[in-house]
Amino acid sequence: MQSLIELHVRRSNTKLVFSNLGLLVLVLFLWSNNASFIVLVFLISGFALASWNILRSVRRYFNPTLHPIYESLQRYGDPGQVGASIDNEFRSPSGYLQLPKCLLSARWLVYPTVFSADFIHLDYVLWIFKQRTKHYTNFIPTGTTYSAIIVTRFGQLDINASEAGVYSILESLRQRIPWVLTGYSDELKRIWDSTPNDLIASVDNRRQMFHQQFGGSTGG
Repeated sequence: MQSLIELHVRRSNTKLVFSNLGLLVLVLFLWSNNASFIVLVFLISGFALASWNILRSVRRYFNPTLHPIYESLQRYGDPGQVGASIDNEFRSPSGYLQLPKCLLSARWLVYPTVFSADFIHLDYVLWIFKQRTKHYTNFIPTGTTYSAIIVTRFGQLDINASEAGVYSILESLRQRIPWVLTGYSDELKRIWDSTPNDLIASVDNRRQMFHQQFGGSTGG
């Protein structure tokens, strides 16, 4: 049975191959229509890029551990053991939640992207909040988009969804990791940008206090 990680590796490789095959077809079509010299320079660059991406995908097909997904898992330990732990949690549909744009188990958040996927261990999540962005065209409001911002020890993950979807993601995370910092503030942003170790230490302390008080139980 194919593991969840292998599934996302093959999915992203397939998309990378087909998108670059499309680029190759476009390059050859324009080339055959006597494009100008400047255009030819860009076509040659596009041809080289597409060929290189296809070659990388073929190599990853025969050796999935070359994929960036496996490289990112190394931060949590041996990728093989980490992958087995992830599969154990996602083996049964009752073991995880299907949230907007992502999957959430007891210990893992999985966020598929076009050519990859992010696997986030919940113990490494520090701070979560909703981001609202208003869009304008010629100073005229054209809409608002929402994102769930998930700050981890290794960086920031943005998940775009509807306002209700963002709420669902953040609330589900809060239930699983009640010690996480929630809500945006300029002070937290300043600390994270200037002294991130202070923010990490604060969350570690909150988690330790939670486990001492409740014995490690979390909300359902």
